[in-house]
Amino acid sequence: ASAQNTVYSASSWGPTYDGRTKPDLMAPATPVTSAKSDGSLASNNCNVESKSGTSMATPLVSGSAALLRQYLAEGYYPTGSKVPTNNISNLSGPLMKALLIHSTTQFTGQSGPDGTRGFGRLELQHLFYFADGSNPSYVPL
Repeated sequence: ASAQNTVYSASSWGPTYDGRTKPDLMAPATPVTSAKSDGSLASNNCNVESKSGTSMATPLVSGSAALLRQYLAEGYYPTGSKVPTNNISNLSGPLMKALLIHSTTQFTGQSGPDGTRGFGRLELQHLFYFADGSNPSYVPL
């Protein structure tokens, strides 16, 4: 997605040839600020730059999945506080996918999953709860 209620023009659309809903979910594709190396292994310098495209949306979803996995593995669910005995470390790929899809918000005018926008845009604040009331996953689009 390029803005809160639009789909990036180069996004792939579904449904698949066998009728499955694709894409599963949408993530911002323009503009996305990301790390940019100076290309020198010796300098360890890193800056940021803004780019657009599905190549920017993909790492955003992957990073979100990593944060979700860490949240569950460290035992924040269900209390919102880190409780090591609550850790869920044997997460399957299908469970992770289902949780990410569950976090989506439908686009304006979207009445359910469709072949253009999937289940909607990724919104991690729907998954993470922190007992102290903080919500570090919320970044408005």
